[in-house]
Amino acid sequence: MRRSAHGGKCCGITHIYCFEDYWLGPVMTKEKWVKQIKSKIEAKLYNHYYRSHLFEIVLIDEQLIPTLKEALKDLGFKMVTRFINSNSGNRCNVFHMATNQPKV
Repeated sequence: MRRSAHGGKCCGITHIYCFEDYWLGPVMTKEKWVKQIKSKIEAKLYNHYYRSHLFEIVLIDEQLIPTLKEALKDLGFKMVTRFINSNSGNRCNVFHMATNQPKV
């Protein structure tokens, strides 16, 4: 699992990607997913000046196994859209989670 700045590194969005462990199935419990994803979030916030940030995760249907879906929900990620990737034909599920946001 990796993380990188979104686009031109100016919009305050970090993309978390490389969810290759999904094929391990039952070996990857919800708790293991939470730990891995949380470590990426905490590392970014620790080094980030503003402490307010948006994290994005995009998973194809095949990667969206129940334990990972539960982990995302527990961490506060919400599915914001789904689309068909024109490069691969895969259905992509886009999740966002914003930290330290003012109440609207």
